Amino acid sequence: MLSRPKRQRLQIVGAGLASLVLTLAAVVGLASAHTGKPATISASVSGSSVTVQGTWTWSSQATATAQYKVGYAIDWGDVTNGGNAVGTFHIGDGTAATNVVMTNVSPSSGSSGSFGPTGHTYAAPGTYTICVLIYDVGPVLATSQPTSGQFSLVAGGVGHNPDNSVQENLTPGTQCATVQVAAATATATATPTATPTPTSTVAGASGTPAPTAFETFLGETAVPSIAPTLPPTATGSGSGSSGGSGSIPLILLAFSMILGVVALRPIAQARR
Repeated sequence: MLSRPKRQRLQIVGAGLASLVLTLAAVVGLASAHTGKPATISASVSGSSVTVQGTWTWSSQATATAQYKVGYAIDWGDVTNGGNAVGTFHIGDGTAATNVVMTNVSPSSGSSGSFGPTGHTYAAPGTYTICVLIYDVGPVLATSQPTSGQFSLVAGGVGHNPDNSVQENLTPGTQCATVQVAAATATATATPTATPTPTSTVAGASGTPAPTAFETFLGETAVPSIAPTLPPTATGSGSGSSGGSGSIPLILLAFSMILGVVALRPIAQARR
């Protein structure tokens, strides 16, 4: 039979080993139960804007009695240093406003599901690599959300949620897609065309009238004048309107009448 001191030492050692085993089990269970990982990612480009979405898996939740909610964050590839860092990744555009774990996933928990869509607009054209990180954002039955640290919606930087696929060293810890972003194109504005003023073809109207087809055939280049041509006004050597060449026919008529009287006079005398 062991002495009392030996039994006490064995009890202490046994309690220590049990505590160590329980601690290791808790750590392993926490690591496996509190992280999901990305499965796929796809991106669509429209000018300088990109939209991404994809799927995730969390195999340990298939048999888990306590479910945990899923979130995600995106490194858009246009911030290479500065804020919102998670290892070598930078969430959002580096500002506090975009340093958020997003929860538009379906379903909100389980062994698999989808994330997104979510979008981003680039300030400059170029080639960018976009990566997604999956987060554990706390138990489904939780009635409150921490403002920082584990289970919080702080994606990167100081006080961020460390329960993510990258820091838990999952395989894969992220999924990435490469996109080519073009420069934004300005919308063209139509310039109205002035309506030309029609040229009048009426005689006397302003502008130069165009010749008709028949006039063109005759060699005309403009509408002919319709003003009548009047005879020249006679200019006499005497006074009044009866002078000049207009009196000659009257003289000839009087002279022919005199000759007629002279010629008829012998005939009249012979009949007497």
